[in-house]
Amino acid sequence: MGNQYDALVPRTAAWQLRGRHARGARTDSMHVFSQELLGACLFVDVTGFTSLSSRLSAEDLEQVINVYFTKMIACIDALGGDVVKVSSP
Repeated sequence: MGNQYDALVPRTAAWQLRGRHARGARTDSMHVFSQELLGACLFVDVTGFTSLSSRLSAEDLEQVINVYFTKMIACIDALGGDVVKVSSP
């Protein structure tokens, strides 16, 4: 399971979650401790993105995607969630 988890969640994300949610945890060390955390990974496929990218300039496409992610992150924040990383393939 460790290798599958490592492939989906970068080590820095795990350390950030541990540092943010574990009281008194040191994020600058490799000290290992056991704690159960609730987390989720969200994978999003934007329908019509390829078509959109062929019609818009890079700057316009960036603006559209930034608006989308700004709204998505605001919803996650409003529900008490944390966005640790946003990336594309």
